[in-house]
Formats: sequence, C-alpha cells, structure tokens
Amino acid sequence: MKADRIWLAGLAITILLIILTVTFIAENSFPAFKLARYEWSAVKVSDRMGAEVASFIWNHRSIDVIGQVIVLFGAAAGCILIFRREGNK
Repeated sequence: MKADRIWLAGLAITILLIILTVTFIAENSFPAFKLARYEWSAVKVSDRMGAEVASFIWNHRSIDVIGQVIVLFGAAAGCILIFRREGNK
C-alpha cells in the first residue's frame, strides 16, 4: 500500500484519538457497578410505575426502530466503503 498524505493524516488522527481515549479512561473512573449493590431495590411490576414503564416501552417502539435504522444504515455504508472499487485495476 502506498503511503500518501491522506492515509498518513488518517493514521495520525487515529493514533491521536487512541491516545486520547486511553488517557481519558485512565484518568477518570467509571461507576459501572455502583448500582449493582444488594441494597438497591428494583421497581415492582405490580406498582403503578412498573406498569407505566412497561407501557412506555411497548407503545413507543418507534424510538427503537429509528435507532436500528441508523445502525443498519451505518453498517451498509461501511460495507460499501470497504468493498468499493478504486479506479481501473
């Protein structure tokens, strides 16, 4: 593969973003399991709030569909970019 300016710029940006991401993760703590304690109580389905949450989840599925469309479109665009033909080879 020939190293041109665009390829080198992409490589430099990728390395910079990887360094920034690793630095950010190393400097900040992520409370991923803060809620996973034994004294945390879940909402009972028999309560009014549980019924309202279930109703929202099952009646507002369009939000999920929009997210799925964005993910599928991104995957299709990525596949097109990967398998595109460049010039006459």
